Amino acid sequence: MKKFLSILMLVFVAQLGLAQNTNTHPTVAKLIEKQGLREQLAETKTGLNDLILEDKKEDFSKKYDEIVNTFVDKFGKIITKHFTEEQLQNIEKDMTEKGEAFNIGEHLPNDVDKFQEDLTILQTEIGMELQDLIMEYGNPDLFQE
Repeated sequence: MKKFLSILMLVFVAQLGLAQNTNTHPTVAKLIEKQGLREQLAETKTGLNDLILEDKKEDFSKKYDEIVNTFVDKFGKIITKHFTEEQLQNIEKDMTEKGEAFNIGEHLPNDVDKFQEDLTILQTEIGMELQDLIMEYGNPDLFQE
């Protein structure tokens, strides 16, 4: 049970990570890149990879990448939906001016509650997809305890 909870924690960490590869607003792609989210997901994938059966690692990796790409695209669309063009321009200006000191938390969408609701739904979706992926490709011996 302890190992299963550890696996679920890794899935949760993966939910929090995002990557760059979105077909939405260019500022959103820059924001995703600036936050280092691609690297976070790569680290999470590496951690999850240790739980996957050796002969299934390649398929796991491909499906993981597909899930991440879909997640990132949806995340980009949510940001684009909830931030106006002016807000996105202010975010881009802030990223340029502040560099490493940039904090996305200083920029809020007009409807914070709906934005959080959409993000929660998206996090739940990716969490379920990653959990299913781990159960499909994971080493069953690790789920026994």
